[in-house]
Amino acid sequence: AVISDYPIATNFIKQGYDLRLAGEKFAVEDYGIAVSKDNPELLQKLNSGLQTIKANGQYDMIYEKWFKD
Repeated sequence: AVISDYPIATNFIKQGYDLRLAGEKFAVEDYGIAVSKDNPELLQKLNSGLQTIKANGQYDMIYEKWFKD
């Protein structure tokens, strides 16, 4: 038995590993990106990049591939 993040486990299954999911997910976690408060330039670049991929549809494509049930 193993406990793993849902996207990782389902990706292993899609790759052909002999695994199966047992029961329902027992937690739903949101994801975040941590940035040092001493690096506002990196924070601005990440926020800008996220805004861009949300606007052009890439975010939805990434979400569908890696995070959707």
